[in-house]
Amino acid sequence: MSILRNILRARRTNNVFTTIIGRGEIMIAGKLSGNDVYVRNDGKISIGTGVWLNSYPNGCTFRTALNTYLPEATIVIGNRCKINGTIIHANELVEIGEDVRIGPGTVICDNDSHRVALSVEDRAKSPASAPICIEENVWIGMNCIVLKGVTIGKNTIIAAGSVVTKNCEDNSIYAGNPAKFVKKIEE
Repeated sequence: MSILRNILRARRTNNVFTTIIGRGEIMIAGKLSGNDVYVRNDGKISIGTGVWLNSYPNGCTFRTALNTYLPEATIVIGNRCKINGTIIHANELVEIGEDVRIGPGTVICDNDSHRVALSVEDRAKSPASAPICIEENVWIGMNCIVLKGVTIGKNTIIAAGSVVTKNCEDNSIYAGNPAKFVKKIEE
């Protein structure tokens, strides 16, 4: 397992990361493939083996980015995941299980990004956050949004363009804004 420690620098690792900013730690368990990934890491990022982090897939304009904003923030990406043109924001925890596929244009954010307040001081405080768990063998279509506090059950499909605001059951298809149950996936 390789460990990278970084302080405000640009660097290439396994020809995948082109920009790494922050004081956090990145742990890579094994083979990592992909291209031009942006990392802003003040927390911890753990990446399994056989992971593909791909920016600009098939000519799309979406760059993959992994962002942790606080020292306690963590992103965990399981083995054999394929993440294409996706932005992940973590103030707390974003955990992605093994064999997950994520389409381009997707945003996964475990926090509200900012507070709603009248005063500048209150707006500058850390926003509300809650962990996101994407279990194994999930397929998230392109241009989806996954919001804080959500668990997506194993073997579940999230249709393109969906906004996931609530937990999704195992072995199911969800679609829409907000994402709603469509049907169970049967063998």
